[in-house]
Order: sequence, then structure tokens, then C-alpha cells
Amino acid sequence: MSLFSQTSASASSSPASLPASPVPNRVSSTPESHVWQAQGHTALGYGALAVLVLGLGAWSALTTIQGAVVGSGTVEVETNRQVVQHQAGGIVQDLLVKEGDVVQPGQVLLRMDEKLDQSELTIIENQLFSLLGNAGRLTAEQDGKSEISFDPELVERAKTDSHVREIIEGQRNLLQARQENRDKQVGQLQERKHQTAQQIEGLNAKLNALRQQRQLISEELAVQQKLLRDGLTQTSKVMTLQRSEVEADGEIASSMASIAESRAKIAEIEIAILNVSGELREQSITDLRNAEAQIAELRQKRVSSLETLGRTEVTAPTGGVVFGLTVHALRTVVKAAEPILYIIPQNVGLVITTNLPPNEIDQVHVGQKADLVFAAFDRRQTPDIHGTVIEVSADVFNDEKTGNSFYKAKIKPDEQEIARLGDVQVLPGMPVETFIQTTERSPFTYLTKPLASYFNKAFRER
Repeated sequence: MSLFSQTSASASSSPASLPASPVPNRVSSTPESHVWQAQGHTALGYGALAVLVLGLGAWSALTTIQGAVVGSGTVEVETNRQVVQHQAGGIVQDLLVKEGDVVQPGQVLLRMDEKLDQSELTIIENQLFSLLGNAGRLTAEQDGKSEISFDPELVERAKTDSHVREIIEGQRNLLQARQENRDKQVGQLQERKHQTAQQIEGLNAKLNALRQQRQLISEELAVQQKLLRDGLTQTSKVMTLQRSEVEADGEIASSMASIAESRAKIAEIEIAILNVSGELREQSITDLRNAEAQIAELRQKRVSSLETLGRTEVTAPTGGVVFGLTVHALRTVVKAAEPILYIIPQNVGLVITTNLPPNEIDQVHVGQKADLVFAAFDRRQTPDIHGTVIEVSADVFNDEKTGNSFYKAKIKPDEQEIARLGDVQVLPGMPVETFIQTTERSPFTYLTKPLASYFNKAFRER
């Protein structure tokens, strides 16, 4: 190229010296020279390609790349968020926090309206105190006492509660009235017994008179019979005396039967007297047993009601940030055991919960290192941080919405790694891409493994 340029320049400067024969340097533009140049370029290209292929082959065979099981997860706190609920539910009277507030352990979050619970407690206590007074009276009737020994709780409550004092006074009056009624019934029976005893006395006197009368008739009959044998009296007179004797025997027997009947009446009256007291005692025992069972049940209900009243103030079980508040206005009805709000603990360690494909779970175990990429932050300014697998689920989970199966693993960032994030704030719920490190492999292995798996499967098919 340079020879050609120089020759041209000389020719242009001295036109008179142009030779008649061709310039010797023109030989390089012959067809043979072009073929030689093309072959050189082709050889150079093949050589470069060979170097590239050999270089890539050597790199793929000798270089190692860190393997990883890829998963998607979220940020959580080591101590799970605390749910705040109310066991019985009710109506919100005071709401003392709002979304995002920082609360301390034991801080009152809201108060429930206690009017309904207080009314229920009052009803239970009124029933309980009434039964306690009733039980005291029944015990006195059972023991046959005229004074009632009331339950100490009832006596103590009567000092400040007029309703309880009325219960005590009412039971005393009832005991007195029932005892007076019993005494009246016994008195009436005693009077009947006394009257029957007097009837027996009259019958005994009549019986004695009849016996004397019969004795006289018998004696007179004996005299008349003797006279009749001697022919000194009439037969009709003897027969009259015999009739009188038989009539006297009949009256004597009737009087004796009346006496026996009266004595039986006295026995019945005495049994009735015993029954009046016995029936009252038996009824008292039965009623007392029922009252004691109801008292035990009401005591238990009162304990539950007092516990419910004690839970009108809903307090924070732990310190942290209020999250997911479901109550936003007073007089809101809260159902039993429904979440009212959540508390996210502060100043506790973070963990990453990640979902892993089931076909790669055999490569994951506790203690493995992992790289964590926070998708919510700018990748150019936020570095990846490192962590360690601290837990792997023992069984697979199923997503009900998508039907996908996955294992769960928990990764704890290394203590010094969080500080590398700088001023960004890591919050629970943030998405995180996880790369759990596995064994190192060469690029050649990555390229050939799919083919090897394909041929391995193909050779096994029928």
C-alpha cells in the first residue's frame, strides 16, 4: 500500500519521466495475491474462534459458581406479633390508642362498657344472697332451732346492703311463721287427743256401771230361778231377767269396743303429731340440698362475672407498635375472641421466613449460609446481606388459593449485617429474595446437567 502511494506521487510530480513499461510494484494486485490475503484472514478467524472456544471450555471446566436454592420470603420478628382480644366481647366505652402508637407492657388500650356485666353480676348476687338466707332458715328447721345461723358472707354484706338485711329479716319471719304453724297443728292434734282420752274415761265409767248392773241382774236371776223351781214365781219374770242380762252383756261389749276405738284414735293422733315435725324436717332437708347445689352454681357464676368485670380494661400484653386496629369509634361492638388489634414488638431480632420449592428442599439444612436481597429498597444503593438458616419446616405447606406446595425456612441475618443497610428501616412484612447457598459447581456442569437428565430419562422410557 505504501509502495503504491509513493509511486503515484512520483509519477504525478514528473510527468515526463513516466516509463513506457509497467511499474514492477503492480505485481501485488494479481489474483494470486488476493487469494493469499483471503486465506490469511480465514486462518486468523479460525484461530481466534479456536482460542475463544478453548478459553470458554477451560473457563467452564475450571471455574466454579456458588449454587443456591432461590426462595421468596418476608421479614418477620423473632417474637411473633401479639394479638389483642377480649374473651367475652362487649361495647367499647373508651378507645385510648390509634394505629401506629407505641405502647408499653400493661398499658390500657381500651375500656369496655361494664354496665351490662355489672347488671348481670347484681342479678347473680341477689339470687345467691336469697339462697344463702333460705339455706340458713332450712338448716335451723332441720336442726329444730328457733334461731338462724346465717352465712358469714351474708352477715357481712348485710352491714352495707339494705337488700340483704331485708332477706335476713324475711327468713327470720318465715322461720317464726312456719314454726308457729307447726305448733298450731300440733296443738290441735293434742286437743283432739285430750278429747279422745276424756271419751275413754266416760266409756270406762259407763262400762263399770254396766258391769255392776249385770252383776245385780245375775244375782236377781239366780234368786228367781230358785223360786221358779220351788213354784213360788212366774216363768215370765225369770225370762225378763234373762233378757236384761243379755242386754247388759251387749252394752258392755259395745262400751269396750268404743274404748278400743278411742284408744286407736289416740295412737293415730300421736303419729300425726310426730308427722307434723317429721314432714317439716324432711322437706327442709330436701330443700336445703337443692339450695346448696344452686348456691354452688351461683358462686361459680359470680366468679366468672367478676373476672369479666375485671377484664373491662384491655391492656397491652407486650410493648411495641399498634398495628391492624379494627376499632375506630366508641360504642363499637366487639365480638368474643375476635382480634381488636396487633402489637408488633420493637427492639427484637428480625428473621426472614421464605418459601422454598419442594424439589430442592433436600439441599437445605440448618446452618447454611444465605444471601438476602430486600426488593423494597434500591438495589444500586442497598447491599445484599448475609444470614444463616435457623429452621426448616418438617413437612410441606399448601397454599389454598394457588394450590402450590412449598417448604418454609427461617433465616436469621447476621448481627453485623443489618447495620450495612444504613438508614433504611426494615419493617415486618417487607418482601425479601433469598438465596440459600449450596455446593459449588462449574459452568460446564450447569450446561450439561439438563442434557444429562434428559438423556437419562429418555433411555429409561419404553
